[in-house]
Parts: sequence; C-alpha cells; structure tokens
Amino acid sequence: MTRERDELQKKFLTLADKSTVLQLTHDKEVKAHETTRDEANAAFRQLEELRNSLADAIRRADDWKEKHDVLQQRIDQYDERQRFEAWFKNRPESKGSTDSTSLMEKMWEAWLERSRPVEVAA
Repeated sequence: MTRERDELQKKFLTLADKSTVLQLTHDKEVKAHETTRDEANAAFRQLEELRNSLADAIRRADDWKEKHDVLQQRIDQYDERQRFEAWFKNRPESKGSTDSTSLMEKMWEAWLERSRPVEVAA
C-alpha cells in the first residue's frame, strides 16, 4: 500500500508541477494579451484622433475652396468691369454725354449679357 501511495503521491506532485507550469504559462499569455489589447486600444485612439483631424482639415479645405471661388468670381467681375470701362471711355457715346453714368450702366448690363457663357446642347 505504501508503494501505491508513493506512486499516487508522485503522480500528484507531477500533476501539481504541470498545473503550476500551465498556470504560469496561462498568466504569461493573459498578461501578453492584455499588453497587446492596451497597445491596440492606444493605436485605435490615435487612429480616431487622426480621423477627426483629417475630417476637420477637409472641412477647412472646403471652406477655403468656397472662399477662393467667391474671391475668384469677384476678381473676374472686377477685371471684366475694368475691361468694360476702358472700352466705354473710348466710345463716342461716352464723350460729351451729360448722362454718361446711366448710359454706362445700361451698356454694362448689355456687356454682361453678351459675355455670359452660352450652353450648347450636345
């Protein structure tokens, strides 16, 4: 009976050792998983911040594009007005007219109408 008991005790100690090794391995794997999870969460937060920054940059770029388009339109209108006024000053109708301002405005409206792009059906 002592031999049987010694064998059982030996098996028990072997199993206890294996259990300890498995527990240590498990704890090590859990810690590694937690570290990996924390790193992944930190990377995800950074990615989220970058996504938000990019979205803000896109919104600002869209705002700048709209402002650029408005300014370009104003510049184009100014340039067109300068061309018209230079043309008008050289016209005989503008010289010696007492009401050259209203005549100039009427001709300006006609100038704008003629300079609008015409859509051609394809």
